[in-house]
Amino acid sequence: MHDLSIRVPMIIYDPRIKSTRRGIIDSSLALNIDITPTILDLAGLSIPEKIQGRSLVPFLNGSGITSRTEILTEHLWDLPEIPQTEAVRTKQWKYIRYPQHPEFEELYNLKNDPIEKNNLAFDIQYSDIREKLSQICNQLILKVS
Repeated sequence: MHDLSIRVPMIIYDPRIKSTRRGIIDSSLALNIDITPTILDLAGLSIPEKIQGRSLVPFLNGSGITSRTEILTEHLWDLPEIPQTEAVRTKQWKYIRYPQHPEFEELYNLKNDPIEKNNLAFDIQYSDIREKLSQICNQLILKVS
């Protein structure tokens, strides 16, 4: 769940986009589940309500897109070499937990520690942030369940 594993650049090319909108670099929180609705939208097709992602076409056109304030990432496969994980990432924070090992949690201040080396999860000073992100994680999981 660390950024080195989950953060992947996305490049979208559409020759129909105005030249003033080309080459824009943005750090909005987008997910791989946004690809399908974006392609459907670019093709002029309707996006089924079942799809969890969002079309990025409003961003491409400059008409605006409501940026996410947080994203949920999960690894829930039952693999012996990789523990199951759930994580919430905001622009500033990342909270990681291990459902099969609730005694382990991770919390990183991504602005001060972008390479996620200093786990703040057990620092009493950050307990409110850890708890808030844990609750957000619960809410996001309920949304997609």
